[in-house]
Amino acid sequence: MKLKRVVYELYDADMQSLSKDDDWHELDREISLNFEGDKKIYISWCDTPVQFCVSYQDSRFNRNEPDHHIDVSSWRIWQNLIGFDLKLLYLEESRQVLHLKGEKCSVYLSSQSQGSWLSDVLHISSKRPKLKT
Repeated sequence: MKLKRVVYELYDADMQSLSKDDDWHELDREISLNFEGDKKIYISWCDTPVQFCVSYQDSRFNRNEPDHHIDVSSWRIWQNLIGFDLKLLYLEESRQVLHLKGEKCSVYLSSQSQGSWLSDVLHISSKRPKLKT
């Protein structure tokens, strides 16, 4: 699946902590990955199979409209994934980290907030997070 666009669907509160040049950031809502052929995948923190894991599906997790839609496709963390095939891989059984593996680089999504695991926040990073064992 070739990635065409990445959109953050945000609450007002999420707007304060975002920067297009950061190697990581966090948001409380969800991400929309848009692929060729009009396929969309939504990613968010979730409560199954374990509380505060990362999950994806073909519809929104939050039924309400977001306060903001921001196209982040040109942001440093995402720009090298656009136009390439993307694989979605969990790094471990509890689904704490979802690896978005591109041909040239990767992005990691995890359910942690400022380094604390098992959180209702989606942490987005260009570096693989270290799982606590």
